[in-house]
Parts: sequence; C-alpha cells; structure tokens
Amino acid sequence: CRAVVLPFSLEGYPPVDIVLFGSRPGAPGDIPLTPLPELRPEAFDLVLDGQFLTAGRRDFSPAEAAKLITGPMARFLEGLVCQLQELHQKQEINAGIINSATDAIVTINEDHIIIGYNQGAEQILGYTREEALGQNLKLIIPSPHKEVHEQYVRRYVATRQAHLIGKHVRLNAQRRDGTEFPMSISFSVAEVRGNLYFTGVIRDITETKEMEDRLLQSERLAAVGNTVTHIAHEIKNPLLIIGGFARQL
Repeated sequence: CRAVVLPFSLEGYPPVDIVLFGSRPGAPGDIPLTPLPELRPEAFDLVLDGQFLTAGRRDFSPAEAAKLITGPMARFLEGLVCQLQELHQKQEINAGIINSATDAIVTINEDHIIIGYNQGAEQILGYTREEALGQNLKLIIPSPHKEVHEQYVRRYVATRQAHLIGKHVRLNAQRRDGTEFPMSISFSVAEVRGNLYFTGVIRDITETKEMEDRLLQSERLAAVGNTVTHIAHEIKNPLLIIGGFARQL
C-alpha cells in the first residue's frame, strides 16, 4: 500500500492524508515508509496498527488509545485502503481517457441536467466545464430540437424502450456564440443505483459535410454532362440524315 490522499478526485470533499509507518527505516521496493519512532499519534485522527507495533512504545499514552485500532480490524482497514488506492488509480485512468478525448462527451441525468463535460466538449461547443455543469442540456441544443430531446428522455425513463440509444445520428448543435454546426452523435445510457444517466459522444462533422456537399455537386455536374452527351448523340444522328438529303437536293 502506498501513501495516498483521500477522497481522491471527488469534488467538494476535504483531503485526508494517509501516512505509513514502519518498525525500520526504509521499505522494500519503492513503497514510501516513515520510521515508527517518528510517529506522533496526537497529530492524527486515527492510527491503524496491523502488527501491534505501537504496543511496545512507551510514549504511546492511554489517552491516545481512542485513536488506535489494532488486530484483525486494523488489517482489514489497511486492505481497504489499498483497494481504495487501486480504485483511485482506475478512476484517474478512466477520467483521463474521457477528459482528453477529442470528441465531445456530455452526460446528463434524468432531469436533463449536464453532469459530465470533457475537454473535447469545451473545444467543440465553446462552453467551459464550469459554465456547462449543472445547466440544462438546452444550452447546446438549438430549436426545435430542444423540446424533442426532452421528450425522448422522458419516454425512455417511462418505457425503457430505446429509439436512438445505441445508434449514430446526425443533428445540429449550438456553440456558445450561437452558431449552429452539423454533428454526429451516438447515445448511450447507464443505470447506477436506480438512476439513469445519458451520455452523448459528439463529433463535429462540418468538414465532412462540406466534403460530402462538394462530392454531391460534382456528381450532379457529372450527371448533367452525361445527359448533355446523350442528347447530343441523339440529335446528331437525325441531323446527319437531314444534312445528307439536303446535299442531294
């Protein structure tokens, strides 16, 4: 177990310092370990003694015994701290992956309130994380899709029948400056302790849409060219016949 800070990355909670002490200075590997003689129990709110190392300390007064937990419970709590550390590491990895994604990842609750908003969303939509969190999703949805999206959410909450969840669709989104842009969005939903959370992964497809429009225009021009060529061919044959009779006359 390593020295960690609790409650990790949870917002709104004060940090809790955890320091490891040992009977001998140093520790195997790279695990930080403070020598036991440097322990000052009065400086801590709680002392876990999994190996009864404090029992032989003369300077450990009975008044401090209320802060001391020994025996199997201490070992259990030590294991729990290690598990919390592993969860903290996994949480940091997952949060780092989501936050650094280039696509916008926005999560809302059943009330349509934004509770998740990554850096990709800041870049694409223009709102900072502080500006977006706690706001209604209407913030980034242009009319007339605002009311329709709320209806989708309410219908899923009531029926659990998915119509757009799990699919990629193309819609318009709205940036902070009020401009609209085409986006590709995929929807997913997660149920955590009876509460539903909806996540949209948004990709700005402005360049893709412009490329598709240019390609469509090229195809239209090509179709016009083929039509002109066909008409010219159909007109050319009777004109040659008419020209031949005209020369004979």
